[in-house]
Amino acid sequence: MHISYLPLAHSFERMVEIAILCQGAMMGFYHGNVLEIKDDLLALRPTIFVSVPRLWNKMVDGIKAKLGELRGMKK
Repeated sequence: MHISYLPLAHSFERMVEIAILCQGAMMGFYHGNVLEIKDDLLALRPTIFVSVPRLWNKMVDGIKAKLGELRGMKK
């Protein structure tokens, strides 16, 4: 299962979707709001999630922010 959230005009997304379709895998699409993509990930539970570096950097920043809030052994 692949979740598609990049615009179809994006060359990387087009290449990934063609590869997914050639392999006969399933593909799901996000509901339209990139800020709520976590909800789509939980609903679709994809095994393949390709992305651009900008989103990966945002995810890492969010994880680091949550780790910064923890204290002691939890951190």
